[in-house]
Amino acid sequence: MKGIRVLSLLDRELNGKIGKRNAGADITIYSYKQGDVAVEVIEPSLYPEKIHPLVFGLALADFVIFKPELEKKEFGEMLAALILSGKPGMFVGGKEEIGNFIKGSALEKWETIEEDAIKIREHLLLVQNSWKQGETKIIIDQIFSLKSIGVVLLGAISRGTIKVHDELTVYPIKQNVSVKSLQLHDDSVQEISDGCRVGANVKGIDAERIERGFVLGKGIESNKEFESELFCPQFVKDGLKKENKVFAYTGLQFCEARISGDLGAGEKNKLKIICENEIAYEKGDLILIVDPGRKPRVIASGKIL
Repeated sequence: MKGIRVLSLLDRELNGKIGKRNAGADITIYSYKQGDVAVEVIEPSLYPEKIHPLVFGLALADFVIFKPELEKKEFGEMLAALILSGKPGMFVGGKEEIGNFIKGSALEKWETIEEDAIKIREHLLLVQNSWKQGETKIIIDQIFSLKSIGVVLLGAISRGTIKVHDELTVYPIKQNVSVKSLQLHDDSVQEISDGCRVGANVKGIDAERIERGFVLGKGIESNKEFESELFCPQFVKDGLKKENKVFAYTGLQFCEARISGDLGAGEKNKLKIICENEIAYEKGDLILIVDPGRKPRVIASGKIL
């Protein structure tokens, strides 16, 4: 089974035609399967009132579908976030009206598709996911505890394979756990890989110690400080000052942070990011810098060094 996760910046009615709606809160998942491919369409339901559903959707997604609507007040912010994320994707309904906005960015090379749910579904089945071989890495997006079996962790596997009886670690708290059982689309299985959604029943930890965004796997780093070559685009007025309090987002984790130096609009610079709390990361992970008091709220990005 191959798993694909797609951030959809389309309206709710069209998302409902693409996949079956599951329970949602700040983000809502619409899912469908065909053959050996399972697609999850992520809708940032509480955006634009809150910025984190958009950022979380970008963190989870292998691919983005976006319908440009210039009349929407959040259009500029969505476009800024897409440019800064570097995620692959496609436009729904055309991109002629936004040619000047995306000139010189990766979005200039995005393909377009007509606004047809069936054609969109068929195209998404062909998307390449971002799963890689190597040691296990799962970004945890749900946690719950059942009296009958104990702690269950849900998330998509982004690297490696998870197997029953594996000994893994929960980061950034560095707590070792063992895998008691696994579920893949409601079926009990012995192992899961290739970007699929994981349901892992684990022992060795209490559910109260685990937070959304924690990482289950092996060989993950965790720290309060790390370096990144940050880029602040030209359209972010006044750039970013070292004294500014901002939020650093990586994966589904975020915390208050500051940077070690100034970063002007249109500039790229290697800087240290100093976080309030310890976070789990790897070299090469995308970091997004967010200031909820500004427009756009997503103001810089970079890869962790």
